Amino acid sequence: MVMNDALARIPLGPARGGGRLHHRHQPSLTLNPTYISAERFPIEELLGWRMYDGDSVVIDVRWADGSPDSWEPEEVMHLDSAQMLLNFWRRQGGRHKATGLREHRVLRVLKSKESRTDKDSRLYQCQWIGLPASDDYTTWLSLDEVTDIALGQWLEFVTGLDDIFG
Repeated sequence: MVMNDALARIPLGPARGGGRLHHRHQPSLTLNPTYISAERFPIEELLGWRMYDGDSVVIDVRWADGSPDSWEPEEVMHLDSAQMLLNFWRRQGGRHKATGLREHRVLRVLKSKESRTDKDSRLYQCQWIGLPASDDYTTWLSLDEVTDIALGQWLEFVTGLDDIFG
C-alpha cells in the first residue's frame, strides 16, 4: 500500500480502551485474513504481537479452553474481540507507538455522508485496524481514496454483505 493523503490523515493517538471468531490452530503462520471460521473460541488473553509480511500484525492468543496458543491476524481479532484488542494496544502504549507502522489498513467502512464541497459525491468514514471506531480515530475518505486502499471493505459496506471475499 502506498502512503497517500488519506493515510496521512489517520489518527495516531493511543487507543482508548473477549472474543470468539477465529480461523485458529493453523500449524504454520500461513495467514488468510479473509477467512473467518463460523466456530467460536473463547479467548483467555492476548499475549503479544509480531510483524508478519512486513506490514501486517499478528497477535499471540491464549485460548480459554486450554488449546495451544496461536498467532492470529490482528484484523480477525479486531473484528471479533475489539475491546480486548484495543485494551491490549493501550497496555502497549498504543498501536502506532508499539509497532512503528506508518501505513495502516482499513478495517471497515462505518458510514457515508454527502460531501460539503461537492454535493454530487460522498465521503466514507473508515475505521482503521487496531484503532477504535470513535470520531477521534476514524477518517473520512472520498470514494476514490476508499476504493483505492479498501475496495473489499467498501463493497461490504455498500452491499450490506459481510465477508464478501471469505
